[in-house]
Order: sequence, then structure tokens, then C-alpha cells
Amino acid sequence: NATCATARVVPTGGTTSYVADDTRTGGPRFAASGCGFGTAADNTLYYAVTVPANSTTTMTTDSATDLVVARADSCGAATCAVSSDEPETLTVTNATGAPVQHIFMVRAYSGLGGLVDVTFSTSAIPTAIPAMCVNMASATVIADIDVDDAVSDAIALPFPVSFFGTTMTHFAASSNGNIQLFPNSSGVGNDEFSNVTMPTSDSPNALVAPFWDDLRPNTGADVRTLTSGVAGSRIFTVQWTNWRASSSGMEALTFQLQMAETSGVIEFHYCTMTPGASGTIHTGSSATIGLENATGGFARLQSFNMANAVMTGSGFRFTP
Repeated sequence: NATCATARVVPTGGTTSYVADDTRTGGPRFAASGCGFGTAADNTLYYAVTVPANSTTTMTTDSATDLVVARADSCGAATCAVSSDEPETLTVTNATGAPVQHIFMVRAYSGLGGLVDVTFSTSAIPTAIPAMCVNMASATVIADIDVDDAVSDAIALPFPVSFFGTTMTHFAASSNGNIQLFPNSSGVGNDEFSNVTMPTSDSPNALVAPFWDDLRPNTGADVRTLTSGVAGSRIFTVQWTNWRASSSGMEALTFQLQMAETSGVIEFHYCTMTPGASGTIHTGSSATIGLENATGGFARLQSFNMANAVMTGSGFRFTP
């Protein structure tokens, strides 16, 4: 797979890994023209990836070599659709009703290449649903996260949750619109306020983020939890109540995440996303919305810093 014409064809769907793929020993950069399509001397690995309808495919890499990853719509494209030096991972979402093929590329940033592990993971994209917010009048308020940039201790979940194949038993809630999941009580939460795209190995990981942004409390703001239903079909809900997403604005944001006991389905519900003085910030223009696994190697990203991603009444369903 040293040229685009001989790109390695990646099996469609699921997860496929290529361990210790050789980045060749020629020149380390893309060709001078086009999107780097050339010969084996260009030190690039090529992968032909078909992303199924209504699915997301993520390519992650692991190497001692400093890498650059890129994607093109086809061989011979005039420009790359996207390239990234940091993070060395790429995600493409196909929201159409038909499969779409892309060319993914991996090269060394400088010097000669070395061995690299490359993994492709595909999953269904979230389904848009109407918001159905749970009544939280009898919910339990989590202590000490009603202030700016706060995070709770590890708290036991009411039931184990399978999250990207790992059984999680505890969580920590952040005032910045997300929770982290842990397989035991020793997990330590992160109060990072500066949201980034997913996936990335940078902390926080094992993340459930209905609205990860630099949130600040309005009067009476809190984060609360409620378990409803009967054993075997319970729903665990976390709600951020009356937060704002800017230092000067007065947004009033109330939103929930809901986790199902048996199915593992996770839903985000946006109960009240009232604007303030900061344009579209209440709609997600500076927020990360999605799920990320414990290593930061795979995510189901709904949006990153995208205006009008959500509004009052929006909802998303993530199905394992």
C-alpha cells in the first residue's frame, strides 16, 4: 500500500487493526503536488476505506515516529480533504444513505519513517430524537460541583454499564458538561474546561459529554442524578441545571444524559437551551458533544464547536 493505486482495502464495518505497518524508507513527506499521491519514495501508507451509510469511521495510529495523517476523497484529488499532525487520528462521518469511499493516508512528519500500528473502527452515528427530559424534582444533587470548574469524587453507578466493551461501575461528574466513567472506585475525575475534538488520547477520556464547554453556574445551578424504572430496565439520568456557557452572557442551559441499564443505549436530551448575549454559544458553537472510550482511541462525535448543533428540544441516541 505504498501508492494510492495499491491502497490497502480495509474491511467494511467493525474494527480492523494493522500492527507494525511499515512506513517505508523513502522521503518522509507528501509529493510536491496534489494530495501527496506519488511513489513508494513518498513514504506514505494508503488505505481505501468504505464508510457505510449513516456511520462514522475513525483511524487511530500508534508509533514512535512523529506522524501526519490525512484523508482524500479519491486518488488524484487536488487537495486533501483534511490532514492532521496533532492529534494523529482522523474521523469521517457519512450521514448519507449510501456507502462512501475515502482514501486515508499515514506518513512521517520528518526524517525516515518507522513502524506504525493503524486501527480503523466503524460505528453507527447517533440518531436524532426529540428531547424527552426526565422530571428531576426528586433527584439527588451532587455535592460541591455547583461552582466553576469543579469535578466530583468517583460515585457508584446504580448499575454496571458496558461502555465501548468495558464494564464501568463508577463515574465522576464535571461542572463543564460531561462525566467520566471508571471500572472501579479508584477513578479520578478531570475538571478540564477547554474542550477538544474526539478522539484524542489527552485527558479526559472514558467521556460522556452532552455539552462539554467552559460552563459557569447561574444562580441555583447544580448537577443532579436520578435512577428511575425497575431493575433490569432502569434509567440513570444526570442533569446539568441552569448553567451558562460564557463569562459575560446569561444563557440558561439545562440538559441531561440518560443511560439505559440493559441495552447500554446512551441518550442526550436538551431541555432548555436559552440564549444569552453570546450569539450561538448556547447551541454548541464552542462545545464538544459525543462519547469517547477509555484510551481516547475511538469516539462517537456528534459535533465539535459547531453552531446550531443543539437547541431546546434536541436529542441524540447513541446505540452500542
